[in-house]
Amino acid sequence: MQSKGNVKKAVIAGGFKKMERELLPIRAKFQSAFTLLEVLMAIFVFAVVMSLVFGSWKATLDNTAQTQKSLGLYFEVKTSLARMSQDISSLHAARPPDYKPPTSALSEPDPYRIQTSGIMLGDPGFPTLRFVSRAHADLTGTGLTGLSEIVYYVTRERGADESFVLRRKDSLAWDLFESAPVLDPVLCQGIEKISFVFIDNEGRTHDAWDSESPMFGYATPRAVGIILEIAPDSQGARPLVFETRVDLPIFRDPVS
Repeated sequence: MQSKGNVKKAVIAGGFKKMERELLPIRAKFQSAFTLLEVLMAIFVFAVVMSLVFGSWKATLDNTAQTQKSLGLYFEVKTSLARMSQDISSLHAARPPDYKPPTSALSEPDPYRIQTSGIMLGDPGFPTLRFVSRAHADLTGTGLTGLSEIVYYVTRERGADESFVLRRKDSLAWDLFESAPVLDPVLCQGIEKISFVFIDNEGRTHDAWDSESPMFGYATPRAVGIILEIAPDSQGARPLVFETRVDLPIFRDPVS
């Protein structure tokens, strides 16, 4: 027979085992849950990851927008230079015996003259260029063709203080009818500087030209260079420079 002490110990041990079996699910439940510190740490890590992802995504969007803007600018300038090259390569010039130099200041000017001065168009801070070309651009849909007076000039963009645009005047029958003042189409925006370089029959360069002047021997240039400086996309950056050269298929050598 067991003693009373042993029976008492057995009862106590059985009670502890029963209590342990009852507390085991509760202990497991608490062990599987997150503490407040763990939850806060998880939120912090998630916030850091999301900020990195958002920053990368925003940078990608900014780079994409900047790339699209730069591509648009390059396309606009390329189209402008192509139009100007077409105009100049189709330039018309009168040659002797059809051309006769002016004999006095009152002589009728050559209608096909090439000049960069005395043109009352555009902002005076930029050069202009006037000539006659066979590359008339019909914007009216009438299908008219022929020799056309082309003038390149720069004006201040509407509603802007420091932005300038390059415009192209295209007039048919300019020597018969005085054209009404209109706002000519824009060739290129964001102009900071435009330069024309004229190459004579001896390869010398000039920054201006007048085919009615004895200074140039009443001649036309052999080639014309165009340099466009375009305002950059970002502040503080240097202007973007584009240039091209067009050789004239028709020209007039100096007239004695």
